[in-house]
Amino acid sequence: MIEPTPLIAIMVFTIICIAVGYYYRHKKTPEDFFMAGRKVGSIRIIASLFTLFGAGEIVTLTAFAYLYGISGLSLFSGVVVGFLGLAFLSHRIRKNSQEYKPYLLTDYVGNFLGKKSEKLSIIISLIAVLSLLIIQLVVGGLLISTLTGLSYPISVIIIGVVIAIYLSMGGFNSGLTTDVIQAVSMIILLVVLLILYNPLGVSLSSIISHAQDIVPPADFVVLFILGFFVVLGSTDVYQSIFASSSDKLAKKSLVYTGILWIVFCSLMLLLGLKIFYQLPLADPNNAFLDFLSSGLSSSLLAILSIFIVASLFSTADTELFLASILIGKLFVKKEKLSITFSQITMWLIIIASIGLAIYFTALVEIYFFLLYMFSILGVVMLANLFGRGNDLFAFLGMLLSLVTILLLGVFNLLAGWYPLLILVPPLITFLVPSNKK
Repeated sequence: MIEPTPLIAIMVFTIICIAVGYYYRHKKTPEDFFMAGRKVGSIRIIASLFTLFGAGEIVTLTAFAYLYGISGLSLFSGVVVGFLGLAFLSHRIRKNSQEYKPYLLTDYVGNFLGKKSEKLSIIISLIAVLSLLIIQLVVGGLLISTLTGLSYPISVIIIGVVIAIYLSMGGFNSGLTTDVIQAVSMIILLVVLLILYNPLGVSLSSIISHAQDIVPPADFVVLFILGFFVVLGSTDVYQSIFASSSDKLAKKSLVYTGILWIVFCSLMLLLGLKIFYQLPLADPNNAFLDFLSSGLSSSLLAILSIFIVASLFSTADTELFLASILIGKLFVKKEKLSITFSQITMWLIIIASIGLAIYFTALVEIYFFLLYMFSILGVVMLANLFGRGNDLFAFLGMLLSLVTILLLGVFNLLAGWYPLLILVPPLITFLVPSNKK
């Protein structure tokens, strides 16, 4: 049955997003469309980095609480250390950026390592951002379907079409503005769910003690290492760094983002544990959806609908925008990457992603796959930022990591300590000095 209140709330928010895209439609130079003129202030940079955590991560963190208990926080502890590490290295990342005008991590790789590494880094980044885009569409489709009563395929299509409309009009400026809206929405959403909604009267101590028995001993270290290298290899993080108006602002924004992440993710994991306490037999992939269906009032559902969709849109639009740039880089040189080409590519990507999202809904598996992709690039980037690695060694390291993922997947070994083997091949980049200054 269709629920009109949350449906109206979602429709109002989608109109706002399209209006944002329309407002920025006049930003038509490539630097404006792809990088917001490289004059982005601290609030929008922090919001952009903070909102890499979206609706997909909300659902996934709930699943983490079921699968890993308290140790699920280790992944995000690694993420925080990664942000602080990037803050320390931000001046090196932005070195010569005014000369070669990078958009993404892959431009950095091409400039400081070489073309072979750049092409493979584009492919790896593309796989990762498309995986994250699919997660957002899957989660969004499930959430909107649960909240409004619309069918899952229709919900996925609505999300994809709305994002493609405002993003193709306003470009990176649209994404940055919706990031600010998302950041505020996520904080309000967490307060509502964690504090205001507590039908069982569960105490914090009860939540934590109830989760103690399900903490696997090896997962803390593995998740922490993955989280650290994921940040160092996330192409969306580098786009924000390159778009910052100064080195000082980029560094400050990364530090503040790290602090926000550890606070928010700690509270979000507590919400996941709270849901686990309330629904201990739920499927981890569907636990958050079951929670939303557990007797919330229509007014609360309407409020949650806006905040959830805000969280969803702003992460999904970032990944769609990045995917369009990455595909463009596979076929044309950066200086020839046109706005029209990117706009057409966005629509093609969203159509394909909608189709995939309708048929693939294993959230945790997809999420870990994209973590592996980003972490490969993270090792290569860390080596180069400390003056190590050349084009050949970086290329071979990334290629061998992809082979390792395939082998571990075939033999069903992507668990326990085995995922760390994925990070071993790129370590060969530390064996040689960088050949580009």
